[in-house]
Amino acid sequence: MKYFSLIFVALLAVNFMATTAEPCICTFLYWPMCGSDGKTYPSACDLDCAAKTNPDLTVAKEGEC
Repeated sequence: MKYFSLIFVALLAVNFMATTAEPCICTFLYWPMCGSDGKTYPSACDLDCAAKTNPDLTVAKEGEC
């Protein structure tokens, strides 16, 4: 029973690691982009990071909204 519990916990850990999103690392360069959600993003990188959780998000225009 101990081995079953250990294997179960290990499988849960592997599953958790596989489903967590890769962190976005963007520079502090400020080149604002207006997203299709009406929000101003500091850069295209930040907008791309937000688009990972919202696939419908696109660039509406360069600059602030």
